[in-house]
Amino acid sequence: MPLPVVICDICFQIGKEIAPVVITVVSCLVPILKSPEGSNKSLVENSAITLGRLSWVCPDIVAPHMEHFMQAWCKALCMIRDDFEKEDSFHGLCAMVAANPTGGAGSLAYICQACASWTEIKSEGLHNEVCQILNGYKQLLGNGGWEQCMATLQPDVVQKLARYGV
Repeated sequence: MPLPVVICDICFQIGKEIAPVVITVVSCLVPILKSPEGSNKSLVENSAITLGRLSWVCPDIVAPHMEHFMQAWCKALCMIRDDFEKEDSFHGLCAMVAANPTGGAGSLAYICQACASWTEIKSEGLHNEVCQILNGYKQLLGNGGWEQCMATLQPDVVQKLARYGV
């Protein structure tokens, strides 16, 4: 069983007790997420899910480092099919952004693409969290900055973001 899967499984079982090893694990996951396109898709997806779960359980530990992996992580999140693992990952994304909004601002276009990758978020709670982070960035950037970011995205991505009230 690959390491990301094992870490993923124990993350919720032990909760915040995983804190002492979180940065070590994240530092192992980031190179996998940043690996070339030809890498093992399953390993990249499992690494993205693991990073999300770690971020959900320990957002204050992971959030200060998000600028080093946010773009690669968001690209990987786009590849994951809609299911509970993707939901867990997005809970982590939202928790991290809530803990360090300015840390994700430079990757906002990637965050938007990841949010638009959902066919439908079935969890109302997660849908509301995604709405909060996107609307938070819209407020943070102001209308001019938000429109500038939206102009960098494909029209279908912008259209999908409308379901989050932005």
